[in-house]
Amino acid sequence: MNLRFSRCAIADFDDYFSLRCEKENTLWTGYQKVPEKNELYDWFSRQLKRKDRLFFIVRDEENGSAVGYLYIDILGDNNEIMETGHGVSSKMKGKGIGSAIIKFAKDYTIEQLKSVKRIDGWIASDNIGSIKNVLNNGYHKTKDQKIISFEGFGQDKIMVRYEYIIEQ
Repeated sequence: MNLRFSRCAIADFDDYFSLRCEKENTLWTGYQKVPEKNELYDWFSRQLKRKDRLFFIVRDEENGSAVGYLYIDILGDNNEIMETGHGVSSKMKGKGIGSAIIKFAKDYTIEQLKSVKRIDGWIASDNIGSIKNVLNNGYHKTKDQKIISFEGFGQDKIMVRYEYIIEQ
């Protein structure tokens, strides 16, 4: 499957909303229930205006359907760190889309965000698919951990930081 990555625009909201309403995406974003449409629309609109976040929709090139999304957050005093967050449609799991999103984020950062020296991804210690995706894209596991409460899972999860160091 060929994928098309494009910066989100307000016209992408309905597709993003559909992705976020899928059970797995709802759970992994920390919620039990699907988002309320008007609240998510307000949040989505604010994200599009942020200077420290790039927001992409991922589409199947052939039919235009939304298959995922990506956030790239630019952090640090000198914009030297980038963090990613992404989601893949539950209907498209196991097709390499998550790995393609991570590869796109890495390549985009290297080519377009010259101040970034390190790419971080915080991943739940039991999210084997995402761990494989980042390791296959050259990331390395660090010792950094934090605990995040995931309402939808009814438990806290240990999040581990994986990093990709950009050679200058």
